[in-house]
Amino acid sequence: MNLTALTLLQGRLFDIAFESSTQLQRLRGASDAEFPDCSEEPEWYDAAQWSRSGLVEFLERRLSTALRALDRIDEGAFGLCERCGQHIDRVQVFVHPDRLTCAACAPSRSQDLSLSAPSTLEPSLT
Repeated sequence: MNLTALTLLQGRLFDIAFESSTQLQRLRGASDAEFPDCSEEPEWYDAAQWSRSGLVEFLERRLSTALRALDRIDEGAFGLCERCGQHIDRVQVFVHPDRLTCAACAPSRSQDLSLSAPSTLEPSLT
């Protein structure tokens, strides 16, 4: 991967880490009135996943994953699967720079951080 692309991806990873950290701080500081109980949402809505504790857990994992990806840039291992060492598809790396595993080793889509969450949580926290 060329230096320009790596620098761009590093910037995106810093953005992901900053956004996750900022949202974690806002979520932890939100009152119960700002974060209502979602138990009466439609059947398809996973209230447990998107409860306050579920969002905190998701954001902590997303922050951790972004920081690990930044460490992998420093180690010269960015773009290589953490599990098998094979190259992660370039398109996937550019779409989801916090991806740490190749398609063969990735968890199911519902467990994959970069595919399972909304791009922003701002509306639900304000």
